[in-house]
Amino acid sequence: MAEPAIKFDTAAAVEQLIEAGIPREHAAAQVRLLADTINDNFATKADIERLELKLDTRTAELRTEIADVRTEVANLETRLTGKIAELDVRLQNTLKWTAGMQVGTILAIVAAIKLI
Repeated sequence: MAEPAIKFDTAAAVEQLIEAGIPREHAAAQVRLLADTINDNFATKADIERLELKLDTRTAELRTEIADVRTEVANLETRLTGKIAELDVRLQNTLKWTAGMQVGTILAIVAAIKLI
């Protein structure tokens, strides 16, 4: 049987109620009700230790999950940095090509005007 949450001498409690004038049957019922209420609503040291163990285990699991997420974020950051660099190079090349085309067009127009 599980250890009671609070040490409660039910026999002594029944005797005290009887001495106060409460019939034995009623005193016993009241003490049983009180003892059940105490045992159902208060945690024992063992209950707390089990919860602490569960909490410690879950905390360790969460720390591992957080570390995994940080690693994933770092990997994504590296990949995105590479993609941004690629796009920057492509944009620069596009701008150079566009500028070259504009210069060529202007030169062609100037040459055409001189021929006129």
